[in-house]
This record gives sequence, C-alpha cells and structure tokens, in this order.
Amino acid sequence: MNPDDNAPPSVGKGSQTRKKAWQRTIAEQQELINSREEDGWTVVKVRSGNTSPLVEDEKAGIEFIVLKSDANEVSSVIEDNEFDDYVMYRNKVGGSIMLVLELLDLDTETAVSVAGDFRGAKTDQMIDQIIDLDEVTFRLSKLDK
Repeated sequence: MNPDDNAPPSVGKGSQTRKKAWQRTIAEQQELINSREEDGWTVVKVRSGNTSPLVEDEKAGIEFIVLKSDANEVSSVIEDNEFDDYVMYRNKVGGSIMLVLELLDLDTETAVSVAGDFRGAKTDQMIDQIIDLDEVTFRLSKLDK
C-alpha cells in the first residue's frame, strides 16, 4: 500500500517534504505496531482522516476523525477495553505536527494506534489549556461520509 493513499487532506496538498514526513510517520507507526505485536499485544491500526487540536471549556487535547472503514473495529475495541495509559510520538514539519498516538489497555495488552497530522493554529492554546487543566483528552470521532 502506498502511504500517500491514506494521507490526510492537509498532507496530500502539501510539499514533498511534508509527504515524506507523512510516509516516515506511517512507517514509524508500523514499527511501533510490529514491536507491540511481537510482545504479544493486540493492536488496532487507525489513520485519521482529519486531526485537529481540541479546545473546549473543560477539555483540551486532540480530536481524530476516524474513517468509516475503521470506525466499527475501533468502536468495538474501545468499548471492550479500558485504556488507562497512552504514549504519543510527534514530529513537527514546517507548520504541521505529525503524530502517532497509542492508547493502551495495560491489563489486556490491547492498543489503538492512531496516526494523524494537523496544522498548529490552535496548538499553543491547546497546550496552555492542557497544562491548566492538568489533563489531556483524546477524542476519536467517526466520519459519517
């Protein structure tokens, strides 16, 4: 599969540098998945169709729009597990942040691995609010189209 096939819209319209950075992000996501699976984990892989900073009155974090093709599996895994930890890997390329988020259920050794990309327009506000609230929120929403 060509990593450009599932690139978020912001990457698809970007420079070769951003496209290469996205390809590296997807390759790194796969390496992380392989490593967890070798350790006996069950991992669900997701690529966000759209990713954006989440800034609301009492919440701050990142929202990932999950493609319809991934939504049922992700919903089922999230309902069946209690994710009590996370690890996030990120890389800043120009004005974009490319990241891989792993939501982890340590008891069942189940992970959801989400790759996404967003422009940094509200990033500073999001980070300030996360620090103020001392809590980060990750929202996975389904793309209905």
